[in-house]
Amino acid sequence: MRYIILVLMLFSTVSACAQSKKSLKHFEKARNAIREDNIEDALKYLDKINKKDPDFANAWILKGDIYRSVERYNDAIENYKSALKTGKAHYILFNLGEVSFLNQQYDESIKYMEQYLQLNRAAPRAQDKAERLIRSSEFARVAIKNPFPFSPKNLGEAINDEGHQYFPSISADGRHLVFTERKVKGPRQDEDFYESFLDENEEWLPKKRLIGRLNTSQNEGAQSLSADGNTLYFAGCQRPDGYGSCDIYVAFKHQNGEWSEPQNLGENINTGAWESMPSISPDGHTLYFVRGKDMRASVMTIMYSEKRKDGTWTKAKPIPGKVNTPYRETTPFIYFDNQRLYFASDGHPGFGDLDFFVSERQADGSWGSPKNLGYPVNTSNEESSLVLSPDGRTGFFASEREDGYGGLDIYQFDVPQPHRGNPVAFVEGTVRDLKSKQPVSNAQLEVIDINSNDTVWKLNSDNNGNFFIILPAQRDYALSVDKERYLFHSENFSLESEGADAPRKLPVDLHKLERGGSVVLRNIFFDYDEFVLKETSYSELNRVVRLMKQTPDLSIEVSGHTDDRGSSSYNETLSKNRANAVKTYLTENGIEATRVTTMGYGAKKPIASNETEEGRAANRRIEMKVR
Repeated sequence: MRYIILVLMLFSTVSACAQSKKSLKHFEKARNAIREDNIEDALKYLDKINKKDPDFANAWILKGDIYRSVERYNDAIENYKSALKTGKAHYILFNLGEVSFLNQQYDESIKYMEQYLQLNRAAPRAQDKAERLIRSSEFARVAIKNPFPFSPKNLGEAINDEGHQYFPSISADGRHLVFTERKVKGPRQDEDFYESFLDENEEWLPKKRLIGRLNTSQNEGAQSLSADGNTLYFAGCQRPDGYGSCDIYVAFKHQNGEWSEPQNLGENINTGAWESMPSISPDGHTLYFVRGKDMRASVMTIMYSEKRKDGTWTKAKPIPGKVNTPYRETTPFIYFDNQRLYFASDGHPGFGDLDFFVSERQADGSWGSPKNLGYPVNTSNEESSLVLSPDGRTGFFASEREDGYGGLDIYQFDVPQPHRGNPVAFVEGTVRDLKSKQPVSNAQLEVIDINSNDTVWKLNSDNNGNFFIILPAQRDYALSVDKERYLFHSENFSLESEGADAPRKLPVDLHKLERGGSVVLRNIFFDYDEFVLKETSYSELNRVVRLMKQTPDLSIEVSGHTDDRGSSSYNETLSKNRANAVKTYLTENGIEATRVTTMGYGAKKPIASNETEEGRAANRRIEMKVR
């Protein structure tokens, strides 16, 4: 508090040559009392001046500064008004505008700031701040009259204690929480990482310190957990391998649960400046973080870097679009749909200090105009460190509140409806060789939204053949898997019913590219009783074209199949016509007709029971077999 008042005193000085010596003496005693953190005595000296020398503007201003520092805003305003009455401190209009804003008197704040600007004596930075405060007041006076429901819930003693818990991050299943903790008692008072898991009763289990080589005797600060929970990006400060005050590091989780030695992400991300507050995209390809001169800088910028195929990172750049300002943008969080960026800022119209905002990715890849999350999610206090669960509606943040356990605690709340993320679900599986059942690494997977025909995800299977994909729920998708010397695999699936805590399992068995090998082309679509290809089939067929062009000696049989409804002759004709439609597409796209034969088997070769609709749907298919 003393620091705040001393800073305010630097901007609250007017000429005192016309004041009595006694008043000047009392004023100096008040300043000395503030330096000694004796506010009570400082107010007594200033009261004496106010009674004997009411034209002493500095005394009113300093008294207003004191009340402002302890958030007694009404008293601060009254003293600033008294200073204004002396006729010697018109610049105090700026202070009145600021305190009125903090006191939620937005019309008054606008009035004082406009009067201040009319003086035409403001320095450029002060003028800019006054104009920003007017815009924020115009926003806040409307927003505060339209509050959102807001009932933050403390995560409880399993997570929080008398120390500080902050910077939460969460996995894609919504059940693994990692956060930063700083103790206020005991021998270890540095920052370390802790984790907790949600049990079957939807209760957080008692926290545990992350094991391995991640936590050290140094500070481990803001962090971001990868979607699959196996990689952690974080800020490490003053380390021997660092480039500046704080750098971004990465650590990996071993199969035994221990974390690896952290690795500095290198000079394309880290500089001599301050880098912190990372957030990794759900696909692991883009890293967002904050860069500033230092941790107290008045300008902080959200940066991004993209991961190359060889695992290195591109040169970091400010994110494009309308998020960054010449002020502070902090604690970015890229939501699981990869389309929404949540962050805190004091550069956009808000309620003061840092507010929570959300921006949506635009068609050109830039970030659109940020939206304030509203009142009372945002207040005149500082808000930061917001992350969302994959359900799109549950937010987690750190705050120091009356119902807390001491310092900063982690809370959860329902994000206001207009600012929620779309619910997501995740898909996981293993790519294997069909015969040997051995994992196939580095297989190329592509997921396409069937309705839009847009590619929404590309990735490779890992060294163990595993893959992990996050997708918007309530949609239908096509999955294709390619690997050299194998027939590609395809299937389609729906995420209508899955939630983020119920993963869709998709095992993938690849058939080697050899005579007799076959694959069902599950993403070839026709209307009922028709044999005209739908456009949603083209992505799948283009894969066949690509495979045949890459393998000039490959010849195939395309066969059509139906369920058992209808006559045998009708089904055989329909299935033959559908196979011919596929051949026509292939030949029109550069494949020699002699390399493609067609067959129409009708219902003769079922792969499932025709007693259920699910079975009949499986039997209605196009197959490709190597000749």
